[in-house]
Amino acid sequence: MNRYFEHRHVVGLDELTPSGQVRLTRFLQWQSTCREDFLRRQATWLLTQIEEGIEVVVLECRCEYLSEIPEFDEIAIRMRLAELYETEIALAFDYVLLNSRYEQLVATGRHRLAFRQTNGTQTRPTAVPPALQDALEGIAAPSVTRIGSDWMAS
Repeated sequence: MNRYFEHRHVVGLDELTPSGQVRLTRFLQWQSTCREDFLRRQATWLLTQIEEGIEVVVLECRCEYLSEIPEFDEIAIRMRLAELYETEIALAFDYVLLNSRYEQLVATGRHRLAFRQTNGTQTRPTAVPPALQDALEGIAAPSVTRIGSDWMAS
């Protein structure tokens, strides 16, 4: 069983610099697209909660580039839960170049998200919605464990 959510993408010419390298901002955009695809498929109810005052705030977003990706090649962006605390989650991303003979890791990334509740003019931290915790358990990295009311990477 795969312990990640996968979003696939074919690299287009419009995503390349004049020298033929993938624009660095595209990697971060692909992370967001993968995360949003997961939420759209696995947690559509979260949209209702966002309308009711729950905010999802990106605290950290990073990417480490390991290898170039040729144009028109297909990549898989594989997202997994790395850490889950009471009011925050961390998502890890692997960018994998797909080839008919092999797969090659070409980049890794990370997002750290916080959950906030807005009531009029006040915003305060709020717990990660339990239904989202349940959805994320299916893509939890093997090192994620739950301690008391908090989740922590072991």
